[in-house]
Amino acid sequence: MKNRDPSRRIRAVAALAIGVGMTVAAPASAADKIRFGKGFPTLFQFTPVDVGIAKGIFAKHGLEIELSAFTGDAKTQQAFAAGAIDMAIGSGPALAFVAKGSPVIGVAEAASRPLGITLCVLADSPYKTVADLKGQTISGASVGDQTQWMVRELSRLQGWGPDGFNYVGLGGIEAQLSALRTHQVAATPFDITTATQLEDKGDVRILVKYGDVVKDYINHVI
Repeated sequence: MKNRDPSRRIRAVAALAIGVGMTVAAPASAADKIRFGKGFPTLFQFTPVDVGIAKGIFAKHGLEIELSAFTGDAKTQQAFAAGAIDMAIGSGPALAFVAKGSPVIGVAEAASRPLGITLCVLADSPYKTVADLKGQTISGASVGDQTQWMVRELSRLQGWGPDGFNYVGLGGIEAQLSALRTHQVAATPFDITTATQLEDKGDVRILVKYGDVVKDYINHVI
């Protein structure tokens, strides 16, 4: 047998050692982090994001989701402008903020008709129909968001133009329910889950289901 070249063996062992060392030293690839915002914290239609986080679905695909929730589209757009979030789900009307300089684009329609939005009055309210509310104050989450759009559209559908109701943005559900109970507002929009629960408790009465009156619409956009 011919003697094997020792230098060749040394080079081979060195190469193997370097390869193993690189494998051990290499850190596990970090998940891609996405700062994701929800236009409203408790809206049922937005819960798939929470489910995906809780069940590890995003993590399985190498995504780390940092979740934020806001009380209305205006605050969501402020977060975009401040560079605080990368993606969000909000209402279709929020895309109007683009015309005001918001640095966003819509990439997907998440829902069409607004089946999950209602307009509620107190259970013992004297307001029995939409016509009874003309000139009254109706609350919503914030100025320029979906709830205001719904109020203005409802006014237009009554033939009163966009300003048949007075509108005030009050933030979250608790603030709006408090204003309703203390008669500071005559009606307020709730998501269908909250509205049904409050109606079952005898607190409110659902006056309008917006999905029944607003047909051609983009409800939620990512």
